[in-house]
Amino acid sequence: MRKKMKKLVGVVLAAALVLGMTGCSMDGGNAKSEDKKTENRGEEKAKKIGLSLWAYDSQYWTEVRDGAQEKCDELGYELVIADPNNVPSQQVSDIENFITMGVDAIIVAAIDPQSVSGVLKEAREAGIKVVAQSIEVNEDECDVYSSADEYQMGEMTGEGAGKWIVEKFGDDAVECAVLNYDSNPSCIPRGNGMEEGITKAAPNAKVVARQDASTISDGQSVTDSLLQANPNLKVIVCQNDAIALGAYSAVQAAGKDTDDFYIGGIDNTDEGRQAIAKGGAYRATLDIIARENGYQDVEICEKLLGGEEMDWRYVIEPKLVTYDDVKDESK
Repeated sequence: MRKKMKKLVGVVLAAALVLGMTGCSMDGGNAKSEDKKTENRGEEKAKKIGLSLWAYDSQYWTEVRDGAQEKCDELGYELVIADPNNVPSQQVSDIENFITMGVDAIIVAAIDPQSVSGVLKEAREAGIKVVAQSIEVNEDECDVYSSADEYQMGEMTGEGAGKWIVEKFGDDAVECAVLNYDSNPSCIPRGNGMEEGITKAAPNAKVVARQDASTISDGQSVTDSLLQANPNLKVIVCQNDAIALGAYSAVQAAGKDTDDFYIGGIDNTDEGRQAIAKGGAYRATLDIIARENGYQDVEICEKLLGGEEMDWRYVIEPKLVTYDDVKDESK
């Protein structure tokens, strides 16, 4: 009987030991599993976005960059910024580097859409999301094209000048000029919009010249020549504020910074706004909300990386800025 009791006690103790070990094993397994999950979450890499714009000597591109950086900071993304300095071959090299880095998305303003065509296709084939900013590329080269409409920007700028012509000169056949960066094919619709916007608002106005320009010095030298060749010129609308500021310098030097002269630009730069606030011939610029563009581009990347389907075209609405909007800034 005593031997039987010893055997029974031994069995019970052994069973208890096994159950105890099993319980520890289960608890320890869960803890390790949870620790592993937590560890994996902690090691999840931040999303990385490559940014390639034209150059950062321009307020517009600087603000696009800053807007993108702001949104990346909010999301905990890493923004890798490349500055091709308006050199197409450098931009291609920068995008190749983005691909090698394994970025998750690329935001690009193509200096020359044809030059980047191949490398953008390569990026997409590698699973990288591509957002084209401001400059249109082919649909198979980007997931989303985000920009104000080039033609609409030009048309709004031209219409602003046309309305001023009608208010100032009525039905007179006022002579006008367009300074546009036609050397870049993607900018041609903007120039077309400026021409057609003028004549839409002022049917009797005459566009007597359309010249190529891309910098302040271009704006000044081209305008010098235009004023000599067209002494009755009263209106100059420009592809951006830099060109318009150059044109304004030439107009001032020619003694034509008067109430009956009109200069309009695009980009809403600080320099452009300050010139308008003086109340002279520089009368308008177009706000294409640069910082918001960059911010929204990163938002688009976030949605694409999250698997959200988006329309290929994302249109940003610009706004005409005139003296009434900035007059207090001169004080």
